[in-house]
Amino acid sequence: KDVFWSTSLQPGSPYKPNAEEVLPEREILIATLSTGPVSPGDAINYTNTQNIMKCCREDGLILKPDQPLTMINRLVSDWAFYEGVSQGELYSTRTNIHGQVFYTIFASAMKQDYLIYPSMIGAQPGVIWSYDNPTAVSTFDDDHPLNVSAAKCHDLSICLWYISPLIIFSSSTKYALLGEWNKWTAISSQRIIGIDNFIGSNFALITVYGLVSEVVPILVFHSNLSIVNVTCRMHPDEGEAQLVIDDRRVGCY
Repeated sequence: KDVFWSTSLQPGSPYKPNAEEVLPEREILIATLSTGPVSPGDAINYTNTQNIMKCCREDGLILKPDQPLTMINRLVSDWAFYEGVSQGELYSTRTNIHGQVFYTIFASAMKQDYLIYPSMIGAQPGVIWSYDNPTAVSTFDDDHPLNVSAAKCHDLSICLWYISPLIIFSSSTKYALLGEWNKWTAISSQRIIGIDNFIGSNFALITVYGLVSEVVPILVFHSNLSIVNVTCRMHPDEGEAQLVIDDRRVGCY
């Protein structure tokens, strides 16, 4: 598959009469997280620009994970117990920024519930949040696995979660970089090009990259400030901004 539709109906398409893309957002999401050469295949005037732009910067550069979506092993092994019938679409991927690894879990068309533990996707304990509720951050560890519900992640829906490492300063202040809440890939190496944690000095310096004067909304979990939605405006000369986190502030400069 090398193209997708960004809207459900495309009049005049060469496919069967009344061909319909049931869930266009799912196709755009998979195209983005698969990291493959996939592009919109819409008819003129039938493109959903808003949904497509969740994949990329304003200039079209795709914000993507470091590796393609990979099916979680538990789902693969279950094929043997259900006569080769898939129990749904359950995948994960990751992005590594200077040794800090951020994960994405995608689910849809689930036939049964699953509990996902950090070890099942090669992750360390951290915090987790969902695309449809970015201000609700929870612990993700062996005592708090992710419940992937078939009732919620069904044929006509998509479920998307993001996992970030929890950083603890010497002062006991904790923070987690959640990322761009309005993009499919919340943390990408195209957007975040540096993370420096000065644990003993109780602050972090994160370098955000983009177009000159581009405005980028970033979510940060902070143990003292709760969820902070900070607006990073790229420098008019360099196309970068510095996100600073310490005990009392989260700001972009």
